[in-house]
Amino acid sequence: MENERKVLIVDLEGTCCDDDSIRSEDRETIEIGAVVLDLDSMEITSEFGCFVRPVLNPVLTGSANL
Repeated sequence: MENERKVLIVDLEGTCCDDDSIRSEDRETIEIGAVVLDLDSMEITSEFGCFVRPVLNPVLTGSANL
């Protein structure tokens, strides 16, 4: 069996606001993303993405510029 050099990279997106109406301790994860990166080839070998419904602040704001 060969030694495979891979790493798992995880990205978490959370609720936030510009007017401080959500306290930092009340922020929640709203999206989880992850990839497995092969360090020898520098290629992504696996991907994962999932949205998470927040409980404390279920209505998310959006950007009008998107």
